[in-house]
Amino acid sequence: MAVTAVNALSIPYRIVGHRKETVYDVTMDESYAEGGESLTASQLGLNYVEPGTVCQITNGPEAEKWVGEANYTASTEKLHLQDVKTGKELAKETDTSKVVVRVTARGH
Repeated sequence: MAVTAVNALSIPYRIVGHRKETVYDVTMDESYAEGGESLTASQLGLNYVEPGTVCQITNGPEAEKWVGEANYTASTEKLHLQDVKTGKELAKETDTSKVVVRVTARGH
């Protein structure tokens, strides 16, 4: 199963400078993929995502006990979750189905 992304804004995007900015709530799936979950620019309402995407765990204390950080690599279109205890990427096949990440992305 893949991650699901839902627009968190009341509009498709907002303009920041000369770029589009989107905000999506991304719900992870039940089996974390080694090397990060695939999350394409089109899933974030864009054709291209610029580096510097901001990610924030939004579903509260339950996930914060074991997910320390989320980050997005635009060049590979991967969303990565880090283990709060080790600081390393989560182990593959970890059940992340209760994790929601708010992703703010800029691009075209």
